Amino acid sequence: MEYEVRLLDAAENEKTKSLYQRVFQEDSTEFVEYYYRYKVRENRIYVAEGKDGEALSMLHLNPYLMRLGTRDVFGEYIVAVATDEKYRRQGMMRRLMETALEDMRRIGEPFAFLMPADEKLYRPFDFVFIYRQNRGEIYVKDFLGQPCLECRKAGKQDIPSLAEFSNAYLKRNYRTFAFHTEEYFETLLEEQKCQGGDVALLCSRGRIRGYFFTAFEEGAEVRELVVEEGCETFVLPALAHYLKEGGQVSFHGFSEDLMEAQERKPMIMGRIVNPERFAPCLACDKPAEFVFGLTDDLLPQNTGIYRFYGDRTGGNLEKCNGKAPEFTLSIGEFTALSFGERPPGISEEAVGAWENIRTCGPVFINEVV
Repeated sequence: MEYEVRLLDAAENEKTKSLYQRVFQEDSTEFVEYYYRYKVRENRIYVAEGKDGEALSMLHLNPYLMRLGTRDVFGEYIVAVATDEKYRRQGMMRRLMETALEDMRRIGEPFAFLMPADEKLYRPFDFVFIYRQNRGEIYVKDFLGQPCLECRKAGKQDIPSLAEFSNAYLKRNYRTFAFHTEEYFETLLEEQKCQGGDVALLCSRGRIRGYFFTAFEEGAEVRELVVEEGCETFVLPALAHYLKEGGQVSFHGFSEDLMEAQERKPMIMGRIVNPERFAPCLACDKPAEFVFGLTDDLLPQNTGIYRFYGDRTGGNLEKCNGKAPEFTLSIGEFTALSFGERPPGISEEAVGAWENIRTCGPVFINEVV
């Protein structure tokens, strides 16, 4: 079948809504309306378009201002990857992914990430897991009546203080995360509302000590539970009081300082798109230098021999074809190592080279779209 792959103009983004509704039937009408009102206005959408202009397949890039190791960058969250059922297995998704990643590489964006419905779909594009989300459950009745923090629903008037608290906490505890700006929380209030939930604050003596997001689509669920160090003991009783009608509550995304995770669910996959632009995000405890080979079948411009140099301020990567590499990595292995993961079968030379590198892990990415 004939089709054209192209990037839509922003004014055309709405034309993908019918495809979204057909493919993602599990999403409520309220969530779809939220997504197309708040998220689509700022994202980039690639489509495989039929002769009549109908979107047959699509891929959305939602931009996030992120802390990535030592640098603040824009990272693209790949979402809403979908093909109309009638046109699947014709290579449309692959062409969309190749085009989007190549455009990102060309304009100098270092990194892309996604939440896979099926990791097997994204392994061929060299995406690897970089974040495993802590998950657990409690029964509300087990914590009622214990000393607790004050817990209340957040309003728009709380957003400036909430953004300040959140970013300070994330900077102290993680090396890769999406900045929680005031605009971020304004949008999030609308997102939680369409899922029957809210943004809640944990407070003491008039100060914010933590926050979390609630949703009730499939029972009571708490997402991204963040609490100031030293207040952990008083958090679960506070949640129990706030959600006292909830019975069993599921938790998605929290520090193990709060409670032991019952599951660490592989959640977010990432891929380095432009190695030279990514390298400054890697710092070294002491000066380090090595030469290695890099292979990238999807983006062959990234393939070559590189010299890495890094110190406490960040890293630098430059091609030095002609030199003998000390070891060779695939782009997936390079991504995994750069986020503190150790991929299977990696050489001891590569592991040794990374010993002095402060990677971009730990990661804390709980965003849905």
